Amino acid sequence: MKVCIIGLGYFGKNLALTLSQARQEVIAVDVDAEKVEAVKDEVSHAVILDASSAEALGKLPLDEMDVVVVAIGENFRASLLAVGWLQEMKVKRIVARVIDPIHERLLKLMRITELVHPEAESARRMAQALVRGVINSLDLTGGFSIVEARVPDEVVGKTLQETGLRKEYQLNLVTVRKGADPARQIVERKNAFEIIGVPPADYRFEAEDLLVLFGQEDHIDRFLRS
Repeated sequence: MKVCIIGLGYFGKNLALTLSQARQEVIAVDVDAEKVEAVKDEVSHAVILDASSAEALGKLPLDEMDVVVVAIGENFRASLLAVGWLQEMKVKRIVARVIDPIHERLLKLMRITELVHPEAESARRMAQALVRGVINSLDLTGGFSIVEARVPDEVVGKTLQETGLRKEYQLNLVTVRKGADPARQIVERKNAFEIIGVPPADYRFEAEDLLVLFGQEDHIDRFLRS
């Protein structure tokens, strides 16, 4: 995949590095030379460029990009100009970071449908982690989600069959990660864990298990609060 990321603030920089580590071709762009210098050895190409200028944007191989992400996080005007020029250049796919509600409204008026709210998403994930013990989640259509969450205290010591996961909660347990507590791994700098394939009915849950669940969000909430 070929991705151009415009704006190398905290969000844009980390997106560029993550995609690059996943072996995607990344062009990282920012008007700030220091920000470009900070990622130049980690991405395919790093360019100092003012994306609010159509002439400057025209120097990039945008017709070769699968997606262009406008990740500018502070300069309202620069973000809108960049999006507008990209539309004029008929870039095949534009994803834009939302700065504030007015910015979001204007992007929607420009018919940009792929919008990213990094602060709101971060807050949502933190709320899930605090209230539900959710580590990661993927929202699907129809109110369904796939979540990775800590095993509820009331479930520890029970078998999968005893929890009534499918019968009482209409949930599917995709797999279990053992010994994979994220906070402990960061502190100990370890990444050792075991995947329990598809858990059998007699699998007995342990305190440090992380569960990968699939089902409707309200059913997942009810189970995690059991």
